[in-house]
Amino acid sequence: MLMTNRYNLNPLIIRPMEAPVRPEDGRFRVTELIDSPTVRKLKQIHWDELVWDWSEFLEADMGTGYHARMECNRDDDTLVEHHMETTCGQYALHGTCDCIQGDTIYDHKSAKVGYLQLHFDGITCQTNLYALMARREGRTINHLVGLIRLKNWDWKMIAFGHGPNDYPPIAFESAVLPLWSEAQQTQFLEERIALHTAKDLVPCTPAERWQTSASYAVMSGSQARAKRILETREDAERYIQENRIKDAWVQERPGCALRCLRWSDGRSFCPVRAVCPFVVC
Repeated sequence: MLMTNRYNLNPLIIRPMEAPVRPEDGRFRVTELIDSPTVRKLKQIHWDELVWDWSEFLEADMGTGYHARMECNRDDDTLVEHHMETTCGQYALHGTCDCIQGDTIYDHKSAKVGYLQLHFDGITCQTNLYALMARREGRTINHLVGLIRLKNWDWKMIAFGHGPNDYPPIAFESAVLPLWSEAQQTQFLEERIALHTAKDLVPCTPAERWQTSASYAVMSGSQARAKRILETREDAERYIQENRIKDAWVQERPGCALRCLRWSDGRSFCPVRAVCPFVVC
């Protein structure tokens, strides 16, 4: 694995960052296990050929800073950055939970406004595996909560009424997550282990590709900013008629597998991506 610095980032920025870690045989991180089996396998197979640039980790480093600030919450009733391990047959699972306070597990995430639902299932799976490990430590877990920082939140959308009616009032959302039974958590663990230890590579799911659907933007004249973005052309045309927008036209914005384009660690070696019809930009 080679790390580059194409944009000449200052060493003061790079030094605190965490470099990628090679996946271990028979030992899974929680975040690996809930993710694409294909990405993990490609990283193992092509580890010595992989090239990353430090600039690709800037956003992740911001999240690391948020986690570091959680340390001030540590007390007798609050575990912060709590590391746990368990087993599933011959395989090991380990992970570090952001915070356990009383009977509640908290997990910190960052997401873009409007894209929280895209990550909701992943946060739910991750926190339920933490809950399983905590329960196996003898802890009582009754609640799961996601602490979501909205990284592209814009105060002007609120101040000037430019945002949709459901635009969040602040750059933060708290999401109550479904807590599964211990039997459901164990079944999920076993199913994920089976997928990750299967012999053949399989195409990633739409969720693992961060697949977005096509959308339709209501534009007006030569203005660069859309009046409204809707899910279907019919909805966009109806919006134009109902609001009598002058010089209106509809711009189709194709769906896109966001992760495949830039963020997938195995994208350079993925045999599916080369022929995949859903990678559109």
